Amino acid sequence: MIVETQQLAPEVLPSTEEKPRRSMSERIFTQDTFRLRLRDFGKELLKPQGEGYGNCPHGEQSKSLTGKKGSFILEKYPRELKISYAVNLNTNPDEIELFFVEKDNSDLDRGTSQTIKLAYQEVTFGTMWRFYCPHCSKPCNIMFLIAGKSSSRFACRKCLHIDYEISFINKNTLQGQYFYIFNRMFAIADKCPKPKRIFYRNALTKGYRRMTDQYDKYSLRLPEGLRRVIEIELALEYVKYQNTQNLQVI
Repeated sequence: MIVETQQLAPEVLPSTEEKPRRSMSERIFTQDTFRLRLRDFGKELLKPQGEGYGNCPHGEQSKSLTGKKGSFILEKYPRELKISYAVNLNTNPDEIELFFVEKDNSDLDRGTSQTIKLAYQEVTFGTMWRFYCPHCSKPCNIMFLIAGKSSSRFACRKCLHIDYEISFINKNTLQGQYFYIFNRMFAIADKCPKPKRIFYRNALTKGYRRMTDQYDKYSLRLPEGLRRVIEIELALEYVKYQNTQNLQVI
């Protein structure tokens, strides 16, 4: 249950309420975009890394916080997007300053910078953080960037007019059924090479079970790298289990 939501005054930008009519060849699907989530930044994103003092306009010194800095890579085969970020904790709301370079796009070799504000919501289990879309200023969990387009910036799916390809597939026809199967196969291959977590509290996670169910449904074989990771995780879990049993015997 949401208790409180932080509000942000919207910027004066072109209206995105009316969605333009486009043919299938002109549409942009989620498969052609990079997706940015808060979990990509790692843990303790908004934890101050240090304190310092800055100069105010009146000549006085004020206390300032040093935010987290780092970098990571978003993969969208065959493209890669390298993102460097720095968190600014001295603004209200907090901001993330991004600098990103797309590997296979010569127009973005010099890099592009963008600042994204953060929204928070007080929920029953704590505080949930989300992005503020720079276009419509509405909170969103995922920010999209159109791959291969130099003028593109991160925004929500509605503002960029991005569609889900699966919603345009007619599964009542034989051709549509084949398209649906290939769509799910590519979606699985895009999401599953690097699972975040396989075990939690001596049990398989729901995300991993859902992934293996999709592989079984379409008769796909698990990638070799993923199978090795699973074998290592199983061995570690077995060692932990044996150590627990030995302690109980003692």
